[in-house]
Amino acid sequence: MRKHKYKEIPQYGVKYRPLTIGEVGIDGCIIGGEKLFLHQRDYVHLMAIFDSMNITKVGLQIKCPTCKELIKFGLNKNAIMVDEFEDQVFGDDIKISVRPYTTGTEMIPDLIEFVVIDGEQIPWSDCKESEKEAVLNSIDYNVFKTINSALEQPAAVANIPVRCSCGYNQIVSLRGLEAFLKVV
Repeated sequence: MRKHKYKEIPQYGVKYRPLTIGEVGIDGCIIGGEKLFLHQRDYVHLMAIFDSMNITKVGLQIKCPTCKELIKFGLNKNAIMVDEFEDQVFGDDIKISVRPYTTGTEMIPDLIEFVVIDGEQIPWSDCKESEKEAVLNSIDYNVFKTINSALEQPAAVANIPVRCSCGYNQIVSLRGLEAFLKVV
């Protein structure tokens, strides 16, 4: 059996190896992955896919909407970045701080780090059940929508400028693991 060398991603403090045939998930390929958020895990997954195929660039093409010519361009592994989660508090009277998804299946109560009530910051784990219920009941539709939007924001991204010979310019954007898996 071939041994793969682990590569390090210093900003996340993890090491990964290329995927092997038959591997379903990325978890067995990451050392230190338990501390990664979902969007960071997706980035590591993409790096492992590129390394497993032993490539640094994948060829893509789009049809020019102006002249209908096929425009060929490439997605470079190094052009993939991570749009990180922005720490912020949500709410009006009662403020809520959440952390990003770890698995993608968590509900908002599972992601709450702390609440701010009357200017006092209280860790969510220290709140009584009655306090947690009051906090959750204080989340109106607009706050809920804002929290959900913030949770969907972090992702692996690539913005690739594309130019056609007819002069047409476009930036092709890939966002999220699913978008990258369609082209890699």
